[in-house]
Amino acid sequence: MKKNQQSVFYANYASHTDKTDEYGNETGEVEITYTTPTEVKVNKGKRNRAGYRTDTSNLQMYGLTQDYTYVLQPEGFLDVDESTVWWIDRATTEPYNFVTTLVQDSLDSQRIYVKEVSVG
Repeated sequence: MKKNQQSVFYANYASHTDKTDEYGNETGEVEITYTTPTEVKVNKGKRNRAGYRTDTSNLQMYGLTQDYTYVLQPEGFLDVDESTVWWIDRATTEPYNFVTTLVQDSLDSQRIYVKEVSVG
């Protein structure tokens, strides 16, 4: 499994600040700050179209299911949650291109579902 791993980077939510205009008034926009990106090796699998998840968020019998692009499986456990952002096949000097939609921890492994996004 290690030969199939690839390097990706992630950053966790750190804080947010309210933006203000030139007069000091709050604009209603928020600037989010993330931690320094951390490199990690993961196994990356594409979404299984025959699986229980769907292309878009749908209301299912037991609640809302979310769509995703990849399932990441690290060796061990990462300190990530649904506010974590990812750089997959992209340098960290550019904006992130994936967000976490779900983190599933089991007794001996972790699966992280990520969705591709476009950040200006």
